[in-house]
Amino acid sequence: DGWLPANATRGNCPDALPPLGACEPACLPGFTAVPGGLARCAADGALEVNASCEPSACDVSADLPPGSRGDCPKVLASGEQCRAGGPHGSRLVLCLLGELGNVSARGNGSGAGGAGNDSGAGGEEREPLRCPPGQEEFQGGCTQCAPGRFKQGTGTGQCQDCPAGADVSGDAVRGGASLADCSCDSASYATRNVVND
Repeated sequence: DGWLPANATRGNCPDALPPLGACEPACLPGFTAVPGGLARCAADGALEVNASCEPSACDVSADLPPGSRGDCPKVLASGEQCRAGGPHGSRLVLCLLGELGNVSARGNGSGAGGAGNDSGAGGEEREPLRCPPGQEEFQGGCTQCAPGRFKQGTGTGQCQDCPAGADVSGDAVRGGASLADCSCDSASYATRNVVND
């Protein structure tokens, strides 16, 4: 199955396609097929694949209650963040492979009309999760850092962006577990001035 595009499964593609036959690979969960993508067998028997799977975006307007979208667009691309919120505070949300979750809570404690601390009705504060390297808290659990981001060590911290001109080496889907996992883009080597940067 080396012919499959990244983040795809065989879908309705059989073991062998007849000449001029076509099939449609399917995308893994969290990924969306680019419309019109097919695998075709040409008349000469050569396989042509123009299918691809992109990280799924989040439908923010469906995931957040009315009036709490803050500065978030209706659709947020995977790996992107925005600030959602209303009169009682705001929070940074992240779209990761079609799932929208909190990055961090930022209550301003000043409710509408200066109502004071907005601690919730009888709610208990819970301890932040201590996620392993390469993961951050997301919707009450730990999830992998997004592509181009990393988190070193076990703890409550959030994933950080790799330095400009770098990305997580060899993985277009997940982030890294340390700064060492960020590798310079070959086009950016000329701009680097620190060893191992």
